[in-house]
Amino acid sequence: MNTKIKFFTFIIIIISPFIIKAQNTQLGDSLIIRKNIKPKDLYLKLRLPKDWKIDKNEVKHYSLLEVLYNNSKKNKIFINFNGDASYTRDRNKAEIKRQLHQVELLFFGHLIYNPYPSKVEIINQNELTVDTYPALMVRAKITQEKNNLGLSTKYYRTSFLIFHKGLAIKFHKNSQYENDSKNDQKLFKSMAKSITFPNKNSDEQLEAAICAVCADVNWAKSRGEDMPPWKETMEKYLGFKGNDEEFKIFFHNFLNTYKNQIICPRYKVSTRIYPPQHLFKRILAVGMNETFEEYFFNLEDGEIDYNAYEIVNGKKETILDWVENWIALGRGDAEELRDVAYGLKDEFGAKLGKDLTTKESKKI
Repeated sequence: MNTKIKFFTFIIIIISPFIIKAQNTQLGDSLIIRKNIKPKDLYLKLRLPKDWKIDKNEVKHYSLLEVLYNNSKKNKIFINFNGDASYTRDRNKAEIKRQLHQVELLFFGHLIYNPYPSKVEIINQNELTVDTYPALMVRAKITQEKNNLGLSTKYYRTSFLIFHKGLAIKFHKNSQYENDSKNDQKLFKSMAKSITFPNKNSDEQLEAAICAVCADVNWAKSRGEDMPPWKETMEKYLGFKGNDEEFKIFFHNFLNTYKNQIICPRYKVSTRIYPPQHLFKRILAVGMNETFEEYFFNLEDGEIDYNAYEIVNGKKETILDWVENWIALGRGDAEELRDVAYGLKDEFGAKLGKDLTTKESKKI
């Protein structure tokens, strides 16, 4: 028995470093970083390494820096945001090509401010595409020359730079050992694949897509259709390409990402006027209850967040609040509207505005 315990203990000791390294390259929750970079805010969405967090204290000192750290706070990833209005897509691609042979200046140029210049040996470098933007990843060995105490240091740095429009975004991480730096590179490659820029479409394009999605509801109502032509709208305005199942994923992501922004404009038909209101409310307001019955109620719980809200008379108004308010105005079929509301509440987790948690109330 003791021999078996010793054997398994030996095996665990042998494989545990590999388990730890595998865990170090796993990604966890998504995070959206918002930076106030003129002329408008930048939103960067990425998945953090598993069990890592963002250091909010660093933001207080330097608004264009983000620092991620693990539970021990010994490992850190630094993200720098450097604005430059002269960056354009064509210039960015040319810059990536040019810097392939001048990586020291591009990635490690800040070392020239150190009184003890460093030697930079490039181990490897690769061109990438992050979301739709050109990027460059580099892994290097850095030797810090002797300081006043006669000591020199060596470490490995892995970096990647994204050339966004009007902005350069640089990630870097240092490690003492080369094997750890290889792990850093794997981690960065995984993170790079997770990065998107939610507002890469212009505000005007997004607004046009929202208006079209709302107009689709009116069009379907006028023609007796249960389902608005949303797939065609996503293709026309947001560049969607794919089959029906892929459309659902794309469209649901659109509804969830911009859940509190999808406000339909004022709409007048005959003598009836519909005020600006969220898409879900507009669907019910014009009597398109069948859209919920035929489409939304056939989805799985969690596919769409129905807790979008607007501030009405100083309070959060979700679709559940709106149903009661709409009925109180003598509008719509009370029984049918409440049937939809009960379905959203019981099957899909819809809530009243007063019951939303802080997380659910967060506007993206």
